[in-house]
Amino acid sequence: MKIFTHAIPRVHFDDLELALKGPHYPWYYQDYINFEPDRENFCFQNTIIKNSNVQNKLFNRNYIKTFHVLLEKINFLEEDVSMKLNCAKAEMLLRNEKEILIPIIHHKLFSQIGIYFISENNGGIQFENKQFIKSEKNKLVMFDSSEKYSFKTCSDDKNLIFISAEYEKL
Repeated sequence: MKIFTHAIPRVHFDDLELALKGPHYPWYYQDYINFEPDRENFCFQNTIIKNSNVQNKLFNRNYIKTFHVLLEKINFLEEDVSMKLNCAKAEMLLRNEKEILIPIIHHKLFSQIGIYFISENNGGIQFENKQFIKSEKNKLVMFDSSEKYSFKTCSDDKNLIFISAEYEKL
């Protein structure tokens, strides 16, 4: 696992934060987190890249340049190896007074995961070994998809906003 605070330059973080927290970002309600049906959990999300292709080109074309800085940084931190980006999406979990843990189980085997936090609050990532990574602005956490983890919702802010990327080293 690798953790990077101040992962991208402040000016680029500000662009991402403004885009994702602004009034015009196209968030989509999803009534599940891992797989349908999910009677307990939901989120708002926007899939930017799926199966290595840009999704919703009409909406996302304005945001690709903003996200590109983060994706380039992940590639740089992986020592500029060739990589195939399977999926990249912006996700928002709403405030929950109970601070629930939501296990994530939908990643491909032998891939890498990057979680980049936009929000700063008491939510974050809880790993199976009980290590907790708190949501802090401009923090990037990179790890192997074999590591089991859950998202912990926040209780001290309106939402937990992050970008998740799943990629394979080639």
